[in-house]
Amino acid sequence: FALGDGGKMVKTRIQRIYKLYVKEAYRLKFSNGVEMCVSANQPFLVLRGDKMEWVKTSSLRTREYVAVPARTGTFDMEIPIGLPKNRYLKLVSEDEEAYTVRIFSTKISTRLPKRMTPELAEFLGWLAAEGSISKEGVILWDSDSEKRKRIVELLQIFVSRERISESKDGMRITVYSTPLVLYLQNLFGMSLCKKSHSIGVPPLIFKSSPRVMAGFLRGLYEGDGNMDDKKIEYGTMNRKLAEGVSYLLTALGIKHRFWRRKDGMYLLTVSGRLEMQKFMRVVYGETQAGEIRHLYNGSLPDLSGLLKRTKETLHLRYGKELPEGLFKGVGGRIRLQRVLEYIEEHAPEFKASTLYQTLRILAGGDLSWVRVEEKKRASPRWMYDLETEHSSFVGGNLPMLLHNSKWVGESEKGVREVFRRAKTAAPAIIFFDELDALVPRRGSGFGDAHVTERVISQLLTEMDGLEKLENVVVIGATNRPDLIDPALLRPGRFDRLVYVPPPDEKARLEILKIHTRKMPLAKDVDLEQLAKETEGYSGSDLAALCREAAMLALREDINAKEVTMKHFRETMKKIRPSILPEMEEAYRSFLSRSKSEVKKEITPRIFY
Repeated sequence: FALGDGGKMVKTRIQRIYKLYVKEAYRLKFSNGVEMCVSANQPFLVLRGDKMEWVKTSSLRTREYVAVPARTGTFDMEIPIGLPKNRYLKLVSEDEEAYTVRIFSTKISTRLPKRMTPELAEFLGWLAAEGSISKEGVILWDSDSEKRKRIVELLQIFVSRERISESKDGMRITVYSTPLVLYLQNLFGMSLCKKSHSIGVPPLIFKSSPRVMAGFLRGLYEGDGNMDDKKIEYGTMNRKLAEGVSYLLTALGIKHRFWRRKDGMYLLTVSGRLEMQKFMRVVYGETQAGEIRHLYNGSLPDLSGLLKRTKETLHLRYGKELPEGLFKGVGGRIRLQRVLEYIEEHAPEFKASTLYQTLRILAGGDLSWVRVEEKKRASPRWMYDLETEHSSFVGGNLPMLLHNSKWVGESEKGVREVFRRAKTAAPAIIFFDELDALVPRRGSGFGDAHVTERVISQLLTEMDGLEKLENVVVIGATNRPDLIDPALLRPGRFDRLVYVPPPDEKARLEILKIHTRKMPLAKDVDLEQLAKETEGYSGSDLAALCREAAMLALREDINAKEVTMKHFRETMKKIRPSILPEMEEAYRSFLSRSKSEVKKEITPRIFY
């Protein structure tokens, strides 16, 4: 998710991921419990003066407020759940809703749902809160008879009532089913024997509908939650699980506090009448989060200066246009919305001002605000840089609003550093693999953060700028020369194009000899014949052919002594040539027209 127009959260697509070495980094602590290490260039959204602006971490001040998502929304995806991969698992039957499976050595079957439903999600919540798993079965505990009754109902998703056993004291409920254990491990994405302390929210839950998310939270809070007339609280010693629950609450727009108690327990607390009502309606009722959006009362930074300027600009007076004290002590969004109603009524022309736009986003956007508690320098390290369709994204262990348009300046720094090291070590060779990914054609739609333009400009500057590049040879490799920006192919840059054709028959024979050198071949294996039959195969194709032929021999007989011609023939049916005649023609055509192509004028894009 990313920040869209009007301060609303929208879905966004990740377009690129960069891994970069960052020399200047900072460790930040926020009032919402988040601790993160970021680049000095990583921007955060802050309120300064009359407007909100993105400020680099290096310029961020302690005690300053930064924006975080108050809600993100949901993906509403319905992802099929496949069968667990296990050689002892046998499919007995299936319908639209579930698989019926059993272990080969037994006749007892288990039903495994094909889709994530609110009921299945609720069971997973109960399991995360009150369950444990052995290799053979699933155990859940609860002292409340009504809650145990609900657990038994949910277990019947998988097995009949007769297979659900309860202990004499009634507190323990057990189902012995290896297929169910494998299924649950598959959903959680990890081994669950005795329920590891690193268990998290199942990944499918994050991508599901609000009803599914609510189902998981319902089971979790019924098992480990605490509800009274003052607060609704969930506690766990497992930080990963607590952070996942925070993401779910944020997705549903439920205001909460994430904090850690002195004994190390992580707590998520929902307090306040309106917030508690919303939790109960979203998690325990049928109402969708969006239908009660007006109940959210997110916290705001200090608006006293902004509101004072607004009042003075509009010449509004208490007792006449404004109720007494309306502009004082505004710390929540509901109160700010009330202020804007009065402003819109008495000064409609104010809507065009920057002041109004800022106040409108603060009041009606999907943002809340947290304080920077601590900022310290951190050691240099590798970090990841995202480029999205929008200029921002939600990330971090807990939901934080981050920006990529200034972060990506590290990419240009990386290019400069490569050339600096090459000049220092000259004579030297710089080799760029997958050059089309580094410098794609400008205007081709690769992102909106202008990273492509900056990297290309930096590379051009290094290759033929004011400072002459001496004793350094720059080589690039690509299998998509048509995607490379034409400016890079002009004289003085990558001006010599060398086409490396696919291996011919003689070369293929040598490649086959290399990859079968240590392989015990049967007498019927004719490498020369294979070389003739593998036209269009690249070097990597031939390597895969030899490797898979050897694996096929072992699959047939683990004690196999040699690889036969039959194994190569069978493997060739699966591994097909990756270089087609049309591709060769396209490469040769590109070479023939490249000289005229680079002469075409490139219309520069102007950015404001």
